[in-house]
Amino acid sequence: MKALGLLGSLNFLLSLSALAMDPPTGFDPDTLARVMKGEIVVKELVNTKVEFREVARAYFNKVSTEAYHQLATNHKKYPSMFSEVKDAKTLKVDDKRTMYDYWLHLVIQYGPYTIPVYPEGTQVVTPAKDPTSEAYVRNVITNYTDTLDFAVQKTRLIPYQTGILVEEDIHVKVKSEVTGGNIVKKELHKFYTRWVNTFRKELGGDH
Repeated sequence: MKALGLLGSLNFLLSLSALAMDPPTGFDPDTLARVMKGEIVVKELVNTKVEFREVARAYFNKVSTEAYHQLATNHKKYPSMFSEVKDAKTLKVDDKRTMYDYWLHLVIQYGPYTIPVYPEGTQVVTPAKDPTSEAYVRNVITNYTDTLDFAVQKTRLIPYQTGILVEEDIHVKVKSEVTGGNIVKKELHKFYTRWVNTFRKELGGDH
């Protein structure tokens, strides 16, 4: 009976290991091979004058979902990570520490002009249920409703080998009738598309 119990425990551990190694949805064999070599693979889904959506995929070596969550919600650190962020702060956190309201001071450069913007957002963190499960972060800009139709950032964090696979889905659309809306869209695009690489370097997960 003891031998059977030991064998059952070993099979359970092996099944967990196999689950953690299975390529998740969105990471086809080619994409998986590229990110495991250190590449950030970006797929553009939409790019017009008023809207963009793209998905970036990467591998963060020796980084946990918890470490990513801690950095993502450490808003006061953003100015040291992104040159266009001049100030940032957390406005409110719920008791479970899964929902954060935050404020940023961004500077948009338009030719010789410097334009300050102050986006506010809500960030929802979904921790992994167990060591092999996915975790998530969802960001939504909640102000500038006169300029933005929406600005949503969704992150999947998938434990894999000795780190995590990261999938960053960015979707922004500005109102077509807004003067200068394409400038806003362009600058947000520049900011968000540097997110994955910046986070990976900050967490020491680059190859």
